[in-house]
Amino acid sequence: MRRSYDRQFKMTVVKLVFEDNMSVSEVSKELSIHYNSLYRWINEYEEYGESAFPGHGSALYNSQYEIKKLKKFVSGGTPAVVKAVPHFDIL
Repeated sequence: MRRSYDRQFKMTVVKLVFEDNMSVSEVSKELSIHYNSLYRWINEYEEYGESAFPGHGSALYNSQYEIKKLKKFVSGGTPAVVKAVPHFDIL
């Protein structure tokens, strides 16, 4: 069964590596977390900082979802929205 971890747990674990200078191997063994998961969390934290791990997903997934919603809105938008897209260099 796949385990899920909340944002606070992920932030705490990542900070063990960055602030407490523990190795990924050490942290993953100590907390029984697969090292690939920990590396993924570290990469996301390095890219998004304190904005990493929003909600139940990753920052990347949430960004892609927002872009998809925006594209759908623009494609079915009013003439004013369609006219504004190139002016503001949106999408």
